[in-house]
Amino acid sequence: MKTVVNSARLFTRLGIAAAALLLSQQVLAVGTDAGTAVSNQAIVAYDVGTEPQTPIESDPLGNSTPGAGAATVFLVDRRVAFTIVEVGGAHTEVAPGDVQAFTRFELTNNGNAIMDFDLDALDLTSASPGGGTVHGAADTDDSVGPFTIRVANGDGITGTPDFATDLPYVDELGEEETVVIYVFATIPGTSPNDAYDNFTLNATAADDATATPTPGALDPLLTESAGADDPTVIESVFANTSGADVNGNATEGADDGFHVNSAELVISKISAVISDPFGSGKALPDAVIEYTVTVDNTAGASPAQNVVMTDTLQIANVTLEDEAYAPGDVLINGAPCNADFPDSEPDGCTYDASTGDMTIVVPDIAAGASATITYRVRISPL
Repeated sequence: MKTVVNSARLFTRLGIAAAALLLSQQVLAVGTDAGTAVSNQAIVAYDVGTEPQTPIESDPLGNSTPGAGAATVFLVDRRVAFTIVEVGGAHTEVAPGDVQAFTRFELTNNGNAIMDFDLDALDLTSASPGGGTVHGAADTDDSVGPFTIRVANGDGITGTPDFATDLPYVDELGEEETVVIYVFATIPGTSPNDAYDNFTLNATAADDATATPTPGALDPLLTESAGADDPTVIESVFANTSGADVNGNATEGADDGFHVNSAELVISKISAVISDPFGSGKALPDAVIEYTVTVDNTAGASPAQNVVMTDTLQIANVTLEDEAYAPGDVLINGAPCNADFPDSEPDGCTYDASTGDMTIVVPDIAAGASATITYRVRISPL
């Protein structure tokens, strides 16, 4: 019975020691940096009969000699977790010719190691899955690229992109830290109204194998560790939402795009018989014909500015009716304009009777509006 009591006492002491060891490891492991060496050595105390024996220290390979043994050491592995989100939830509104238009993203490192992230902007097209739809609008295959990726320098100034150099990667992002990433584009001057150029910004986790910071250089891309745990190696487990991509790396993406607001002009020109020698309403020799040119911007999202209409009359067949709308030869939105040549009035209308060349300058046409230009010609008589 005494032996049983001593054994029970030994098991109790061992249980307390094991529980204490397990608890210490659990407390240390929560939020512990990757690469941290966790070192523990168990000590076993016991009695033989009623005689206490010299405690024996543990060893990974086993030890029976008091005062000897070695600690059991393992390296904390790397938990790869991060998010990238688009800021704003809507397209960046741009106009043709805009320089350095940008969209904004935020990348957060939720893992337990300082990490690099490779960045890549993937241009979407109408052939992309779902038509390349972002924020409810499909891609229209109108490119505003190439895209330039810039990582904020962390100066803390909200809304002011400020960079030393353009970097296509995030360098040494700390645990639970967030960095702002901008994607810039210069909008071509000929971009059509209501064009959408959508893209995906991908971030791929990268880190040094030893979890050692390497400022100024992009670390190798990570692959997920397979097989049984090796306590001597820092291994990687992907805890990001998407897990491993087709290349075996940890990649997360967020979508955004640019929406072009421009003028959208529709030009029409019609003719009507105003008079003829016989009152027939037909385009006979010596008849007067009125042209009406409509410049329509009702579908546009921006004003059309510096609008210039040119027309060349066939002077072998027709001549411009002088003072058809006395005191002017042309009407612009109902207002008379003098196109006589040589034309000394700065009213925006000129006409060269020797060539038939006409130039009409129209005031800016607002989005949702239109302009109308009318002028008359006479068919050469027999």
